[in-house]
Amino acid sequence: RVLCRILLLFLKVFYLKNDQPTVHTSTPPAFSNQPTNPHPTLTLTTLYIQHINYPKTSAPNLNAYCNLMMVQRKLNPAVCKFTNTFINNPTDSVQDVCGNGGKQFKDKLYDSNNPFSMTICRFINGKPPNDCKYKGTVTSRRIRVTCENKKPVHLAKLL
Repeated sequence: RVLCRILLLFLKVFYLKNDQPTVHTSTPPAFSNQPTNPHPTLTLTTLYIQHINYPKTSAPNLNAYCNLMMVQRKLNPAVCKFTNTFINNPTDSVQDVCGNGGKQFKDKLYDSNNPFSMTICRFINGKPPNDCKYKGTVTSRRIRVTCENKKPVHLAKLL
């Protein structure tokens, strides 16, 4: 099971690195100067692609939003991802969790001081890459992120 997860993570990173989503023609300014990262699978760009959507993309309903975002961000290349969280706040507010907007939990983990608006997408049924169906729910929660060089590289947990 661990080997399968490692393989899936490798495939996702390889897929994202070689086939960037078309919804973003450029990297957001806050993420443009990426520092050297000792964890090659964790980058500011992958955090942005997987978890940040601001301003929130328009869709007829939450389920349609999740289905659209998962396809546009190409998050289901080999298997339908069980759950994914999209933070619907500005990128700089997420980035600030590694600074004044958060407190160190331990090591490189930082907890946000304030809650973030977010949409949680949970898998219902379907097949990858473009037919995975999701149920979307809106919530407001604090987040825990992994920080590298004062930049968030991984959404570790919802608090």
